[in-house]
Amino acid sequence: MHKSETFLKNNDNIRKDNNIIFLNIDGTITNNNNNSEKHDLNKLKEYLQIKYNDNIYSNIKNSDIGTVFYDFDNISLGILYELIERYNANLVITNALSNSNTLDQLKALLRIYDLDKVLIDSCIKDSDYNNRKESIKEYISNHNIDNYIILDEYDYTKEFGQNFRRTTNKLKINDINYANLLFNSSIKIIEENNNIKLLSDNKEVLSFQYDNYNINNIKIMNNKLKYIYCLEYGGKQYIEYLLNYLTYAKDVDYILLDTNNIKIDELNISGSLDSNNIYTINKSYNDINHSIQDCKRKILSLNKN
Repeated sequence: MHKSETFLKNNDNIRKDNNIIFLNIDGTITNNNNNSEKHDLNKLKEYLQIKYNDNIYSNIKNSDIGTVFYDFDNISLGILYELIERYNANLVITNALSNSNTLDQLKALLRIYDLDKVLIDSCIKDSDYNNRKESIKEYISNHNIDNYIILDEYDYTKEFGQNFRRTTNKLKINDINYANLLFNSSIKIIEENNNIKLLSDNKEVLSFQYDNYNINNIKIMNNKLKYIYCLEYGGKQYIEYLLNYLTYAKDVDYILLDTNNIKIDELNISGSLDSNNIYTINKSYNDINHSIQDCKRKILSLNKN
């Protein structure tokens, strides 16, 4: 058995800034191929005990050891290493893997990828959706954490706003770009008379004009994109950042993004955000959400029960 060398270099020199990545391992760095089921996990456990001269693996579930050793996605791991190195971040595990393992056991599992050096804690008591988000909230409050990103397959936008990033199918390069807005950029949001601007380093990069609707007690915000700078690099991340912020700050259930007033073919935003609570409106694309009326009908159908 052999694991290739990890991308993480100079582990001992990582600065322990208060940048935190809250990571749900499922849906972010696992490949969902269930390769672990094809292997003798008892032999794997023995191998790890010998390799690390540590009997801690004898008390860890075979399924957890198999998931970590065989079912992690190499590309997603590479992106996670880049996030950690670039932003001097530490890890807090938020998925069910942490329910049955102590912190020392989690460190032993992630030692396989040299991630034990940046794993500082876990904060989930069980896998229930509501308890899960409350546990993260409590952890952030108790530890006075200001600089963080939550990477998860579940939607916590209303609870954490721009600090949340949904990753439904493994980590991607865009996750690094988005994290840059949280950890490195000087971002300001200015609002006046139903107009909202996003500034980076005191330069306007994005502006919306918005209207609010309330249909059957469902809160809907319609955002018209008025201006966007830098389409080719980071444009989508700026939009997602501001929409996530608005979901949290305005406590809305759904957001409509109308891009018809601006030619943004290069951005190709339509469809890429048609998930969770966000629907794009752009008649130049052949999607079912091409009008406000269509979006409202879909939202009502989703909430009819």
